[in-house]
Amino acid sequence: MTLGWSDGVIFMLAAFSLLKSKKHQVNGVSKDIDKRSSGYKRRQEGLQTAPEQILGMLQRAMNAGIDPSYVLMDFWFTLPPSDQRHQRTGY
Repeated sequence: MTLGWSDGVIFMLAAFSLLKSKKHQVNGVSKDIDKRSSGYKRRQEGLQTAPEQILGMLQRAMNAGIDPSYVLMDFWFTLPPSDQRHQRTGY
């Protein structure tokens, strides 16, 4: 998932996040991994749902000095998970 800044002509990557379910992890999160490491933090972040990751990505971009006037995203990011399932089935 990517977050970027655009002036209508140029698109610049501002933040990114890798999404992975627990079921599809190759190495997973080991108890032996140093919890202060960036690898541990990325693994934990990767287990979050996409809507949960949005706020963290926006916060990282704002901490880097990017002040968003607008935030645009696919509509399903704003729906609760149960509503997403209903949308997929057409009800």
